[in-house]
Amino acid sequence: GSGTYKGLGITNSNGTFDPSVAGIGNYTIWFVFISNMGCTDSISSTISVGSGPIPGFTYPLTCFPNGNVQFTDTSKLPDGP
Repeated sequence: GSGTYKGLGITNSNGTFDPSVAGIGNYTIWFVFISNMGCTDSISSTISVGSGPIPGFTYPLTCFPNGNVQFTDTSKLPDGP
């Protein structure tokens, strides 16, 4: 028999999911199997794609004699879809 992955964001026959193809949201991915005798069965799973991190950094607005600057990470992870 053989199987096939199906769903928005599936990019090849190996079932690779690409979130940039699907976009933000919840997606149901299916694996459909067909036996050599023609019997069919399937299973599904839900994948959630969030918006990704929002990068951010701050630094002091002063001159440093040794040339070193201390950055502060203000990046955020937004809530999911």
